[in-house]
Amino acid sequence: MTDKNILQGSELAILYSQGKEAWNFWAKNNPGARVRFSATGFGSAEEFAGYVFPGDVDFYACRFTKDVDFSAAKFYGEAKFSNCIFDYDAVFENAKFEGEVSFFKAKFEGSAEFHNARFAKECSFSNSVFKGTADFTETTFLGITHFLSVRLDGTDGISFGAARFFDEALFQGAKLEGPVNFERAQFLYVPDFRRTNFSAHFTLHEINIYNQKDDTDLGSLEDRFRRLKELAKSAEDHENEISFLKGELESKARFSQKKSEKLWVWGYSTFSDYGRSVLRPFFTLIVSLLGFSFIYWIIALFFPLNPDASFWDSLKVSSAIVIPFGSLSRTVFQKSGPFEQLFGTEPSLLVYFAGAVEGIISIALIFLIGLALRNRFRI
Repeated sequence: MTDKNILQGSELAILYSQGKEAWNFWAKNNPGARVRFSATGFGSAEEFAGYVFPGDVDFYACRFTKDVDFSAAKFYGEAKFSNCIFDYDAVFENAKFEGEVSFFKAKFEGSAEFHNARFAKECSFSNSVFKGTADFTETTFLGITHFLSVRLDGTDGISFGAARFFDEALFQGAKLEGPVNFERAQFLYVPDFRRTNFSAHFTLHEINIYNQKDDTDLGSLEDRFRRLKELAKSAEDHENEISFLKGELESKARFSQKKSEKLWVWGYSTFSDYGRSVLRPFFTLIVSLLGFSFIYWIIALFFPLNPDASFWDSLKVSSAIVIPFGSLSRTVFQKSGPFEQLFGTEPSLLVYFAGAVEGIISIALIFLIGLALRNRFRI
């Protein structure tokens, strides 16, 4: 080694030829030592399973013309696989990456197996190409994860099923022609799928997004949720479509300077859970009916001083306003009916004002009930 902290050249080839036990013995006794394979051509099936890389390792622009196995390998420093070409299967199952990782512009001609791998810091697969199956199921990403402008050219698909993202997950500009699976994936922050292109089935079933990271880009969170909503709609995933609509509206209200917009979003959330709850608007409608019945009764008692006013009659009036059709409405408002018995032949303007307010509230609540029923049957 020209530098005692860098293993490269002939000494690297000799140590690698001695197998895993010799390699790991060297790694144990040389903590932090760097390894440089850059621009190496591997002409046979390579076995790195269980190997320990004690420091930075550089596979930049290497070409693997046969299968390569890094399963359960441990990388304690920065790992560079940028511009690598994997002509056959590349296996990184259960691999542990403790430093930053780059697969920038890597090409996977066969399958890419990263099942249950662990990336402790920032990792990048940006501009990489997958032509076979790409498996990231149950993979853990602790740092910022870049899949910017990734291409999936094969039809076998890419899976992030049950993967966990503990920092930003960025997929802008990805072009994926095969099926994409994010079922049961967990995101600490809202993933970014803006400007992505999906040509096949896209699954977001049981996806979990736990937090909305504070963002100085006023449109970012709203746009991210809007794109997720579009993807859920195209996949006919109505439950997630409504969930992402919720995120979009809340993000928009958070950064909005308009109090009316904040109030509208608050009302939509409180009284209908963004069109998902039937019970909330229903019980609100019942409370409104009883409340306005009490208001009509009070008005009748003092305007025009009718001490014999019946609360039962005011309840009928309120019900007729909530449901302004059918026999009940005709009975209430006919001559000598409950309305006239309460307010006489010349009702106070307060009665008409209260009736108008109740009518508007009732229409809104009935609409929310219908919307929730529609969404429930779609889900």
